[in-house]
Amino acid sequence: MDSLPTNAAANGTLGPRRTWSERAFSRVEAGSVRGSIFTLCCAAIGMGVLLLPYTMAQVGPLCSLSLLAVAAVAAHASLQICCAGMQATRTHSYTETLAALFSERVAGLLTLMLVVACFGLCCGYFVFASQLVHQVLQRAGVVCSRPTIVAVCAVCPVLPLACFRNLSDFRYLTMVSITGLSYLTLLVVCRSPHYVHSSGFSVSSLWHVH
Repeated sequence: MDSLPTNAAANGTLGPRRTWSERAFSRVEAGSVRGSIFTLCCAAIGMGVLLLPYTMAQVGPLCSLSLLAVAAVAAHASLQICCAGMQATRTHSYTETLAALFSERVAGLLTLMLVVACFGLCCGYFVFASQLVHQVLQRAGVVCSRPTIVAVCAVCPVLPLACFRNLSDFRYLTMVSITGLSYLTLLVVCRSPHYVHSSGFSVSSLWHVH
């Protein structure tokens, strides 16, 4: 009899049920579902969405959509394989999964590949951010070189923020990033008809590859 309240609490039957507004607009806690969703979306989208217009201009819209579909299928299959491996080995990271399935050398090689990939992404973000800051400063009449902008950004905002240990500490910052990406997407969609009309777009350009 004493275990019934415990089981009921474990099943979530006790306590008042929160409304949708309380769940949607309440504080985002560390490790919460909303915070994880924001962090995952920000990390998954990243700078790749900013390169989509350039990629489509180079290989054509139809070819780009085909490549996106192939990449989506490959990403879904790889995630399924990773989840199955983690469940089978009862591990919680890629490195632990590979070490359990293969060897420590394979796990070390994967870690090295992840380090190189993360370093490349950081360099790409710095290049893109420095270009944007340089353009803003030029419009404001401030003369500053891009190497100086990169050095200042690396010392001032990046170094203190990089000292945080958990991604959950950036759960509110990721919301700002997603808002900016959403605004950029809306801007591209709204301005696309104007650019298509002014650039002399034709059906043959759908298959054009540079």
